[in-house]
Amino acid sequence: HRPGRDTIEVFNFFPKQMKLLHIKTIENKLFVNLNDLIFYKDAFYITRDHYFANNVGLFIENFARLPLGSIIRWTKDGVKEVASALRFPNGIINNNGDIYVAMMTDKKIVRYKVEGQDLKEKMSHALEVFPDNLQISRGRLIVGAHQKGLSLKRHSEDPAVFSPSMILSLALAFTNEEILFEDNGQHFSCSSVGALSLIHIGRCRLRG
Repeated sequence: HRPGRDTIEVFNFFPKQMKLLHIKTIENKLFVNLNDLIFYKDAFYITRDHYFANNVGLFIENFARLPLGSIIRWTKDGVKEVASALRFPNGIINNNGDIYVAMMTDKKIVRYKVEGQDLKEKMSHALEVFPDNLQISRGRLIVGAHQKGLSLKRHSEDPAVFSPSMILSLALAFTNEEILFEDNGQHFSCSSVGALSLIHIGRCRLRG
């Protein structure tokens, strides 16, 4: 993100040297409020968590819980909206053409199927927490989550305010949900993502 400008930056990664080489910048007029992305076959699938880019519009969109978020598909031939009328689509992850998206405001995860150039919703799973970013590890979905939305908002404005954290694990068919990590925010506030290997937990940065 840059002030007034969202882009996709493409790099080559050289693991032996642990270096990145910048290849190109991708821009488009629909690149507003980009949140997360995955690459599948020849396309990027990108979540746009909000529609409005200005503070007044964002406030109205959040306060009224307007379903104005979307998922867009980018290829070298152009950009297409493939899912709309969403409330804060956040993390996105791919599993062989099954695309999982965390719907933060609605407290659920939706599984889509790539069919041609479109996404078809197949099923969803309701949560008791606000899901953030997603990972897949050992055949399970790993979900960074927040227990209290108001505390999360206050923590984004003042890091001294605790925001309870949680990491969930569930099967890709949305069964067998488990809590892997939970904290009231005193030791770890605002967990945005978890990785199963060593339970590395990433701290989140939120837009005010």
